[in-house]
Amino acid sequence: MAYIKYKELTKYFNFNKEIDKTTLPTYVTDYLKENEKIYKAYKTARDKGIFTDERMILFDVNPIWNNKKIHIIPYSSIS
Repeated sequence: MAYIKYKELTKYFNFNKEIDKTTLPTYVTDYLKENEKIYKAYKTARDKGIFTDERMILFDVNPIWNNKKIHIIPYSSIS
């Protein structure tokens, strides 16, 4: 399970499929820094999660209202 400051993330983001880093939508790549490297990318039916060398970027997409919540969580290591 994934936790951020003791708050469980898996009940909000239950990523079930790994996606190819080269086929990410443009709204995802717009949030990357210039020299940031993508390690893994995951998705649910509507949401996406990107793990880079500097941070985790979560995209919570609401298809009814066509809006996105972006959660950017910086880190120094993952264990």
